[in-house]
Amino acid sequence: MTTNFTTRKANKAFLLSLLLLLVYIIILIFLGHPLPHRDDLIFIGTPIHAVQNGEFINPYCEGFLKQLGTIEHLYYMPGQVYLLFAWLKITGVSSFSILTFQWIGIVIGMYSLYAVCVKKLYFKPIVAIWLSGIYLTILISWGLRPDAWGIGLVFAGLLVVQKLNFKRQFTGIVIGGFGVLCAPLALGILVPLSIYFCLTKIKLNNYGSFLAAGILACGIIIGLLGLMIGFRYAIFFDTLIYHSSLPKNNLNPFVQFFSIITDKYYIWLRLPIFAIGILIGVYCLLNKSSRIRWSAICLLVCTLFSIALYPEKTINVIGQILMFILLCLAVETFKTKNIKRIYLIVIGLLFFIAQLPFFIALVGQRNEQENREVILKETKDFKLVVGDAVVARTIYDYRLPDNFRSLEFHAKDYYPKSIKDCPPDEIWIFSPGYTIILPQNGMTFPPKVTMMGKEFGSIPKNGLMLQVVKHSGYIKTNP
Repeated sequence: MTTNFTTRKANKAFLLSLLLLLVYIIILIFLGHPLPHRDDLIFIGTPIHAVQNGEFINPYCEGFLKQLGTIEHLYYMPGQVYLLFAWLKITGVSSFSILTFQWIGIVIGMYSLYAVCVKKLYFKPIVAIWLSGIYLTILISWGLRPDAWGIGLVFAGLLVVQKLNFKRQFTGIVIGGFGVLCAPLALGILVPLSIYFCLTKIKLNNYGSFLAAGILACGIIIGLLGLMIGFRYAIFFDTLIYHSSLPKNNLNPFVQFFSIITDKYYIWLRLPIFAIGILIGVYCLLNKSSRIRWSAICLLVCTLFSIALYPEKTINVIGQILMFILLCLAVETFKTKNIKRIYLIVIGLLFFIAQLPFFIALVGQRNEQENREVILKETKDFKLVVGDAVVARTIYDYRLPDNFRSLEFHAKDYYPKSIKDCPPDEIWIFSPGYTIILPQNGMTFPPKVTMMGKEFGSIPKNGLMLQVVKHSGYIKTNP
């Protein structure tokens, strides 16, 4: 009788959590998330141009890309480029279409993470549901980057590959491998977790089958990569390596890790996750359960591997996801319900602190789009219209004209450093973030979010407000 009551109570809690997650998703969609992000056009520019003009190049970011020797999509893994190209061929180019595509990738990742945690790591369903919400919040903050599809496909592949069946193993590794072709950072999850699976889930006489499936799948993935880059492996890897060696990325990974900590204040909000996560990892290593010990080792290795690949995105994206999985892994090691509840509250507080800027913006911002016709009228008679990601979405609906260029990638060192550099034949249009980067006397600085008497200087009240700059120094804030 008590067991039935406990089960019913757990089911109600799960259904309530699921309902809250669905409401949260609906709110985010209604507010236009994922919002425009500075990296958007470097990743979606090629498929947009390919659909509109038939060429797999990214002229919108040529100011930055020309130093790589090509504006073809050889500077990053091409998986999402072809997925998005196929999607846009079917649905057409629009903000709705591109945002729907991104949400599909996020939902695939949420479901796959939930299923992997329940079926492989044996989490309680309610814990896995909340973990899916954490995963959603982390990825939604990063615009249209391919991380959502890359990480989502890796978790989907790991979900498929868990069955001791050659076809399932082969299919799962192919799916996960294609995730790496979307976002190479996902390799930090795929390799350690695949090895963990191999060591703990397969009997000795099945190693040969798993190895054969892995080799065959890798051959397929390398072949798919070849098809997408025209089998120009040498040029592709030279360009990719050169891109990764630019000043922003050319430090030793661990030196860069500490450089990021000292350079970006919001990183300090995320450091407690890693500090406590590592301590909890050590605690799990001392647990009697071999499953918990091996899971903890694997998640710690995944984190270190990811830091070595890309420190900044590890702290901001994949590292947070891995650390929260590790923190949730320890829930079942506590014996009493009260301790578990306190521990889950601590995890919730860590999550809230880490994502504090996102939640402040979510509550405090009132994003209102500018009058499209007024802005477009200003762009007439200019050779180039240089706009940021907000302009690409709110003014052009991603149907970018041939003379559009991304402000974020309009210079060798990413964005221009002064609006005084605006040539006579160009017009620059940008959102509030660039009023700090490109200051000039007379520029209208947008109001900031204010809560409880505190003004947050880096969070504009209206993130979609636009300013127009011409060579004459004319600066206009659209009313």
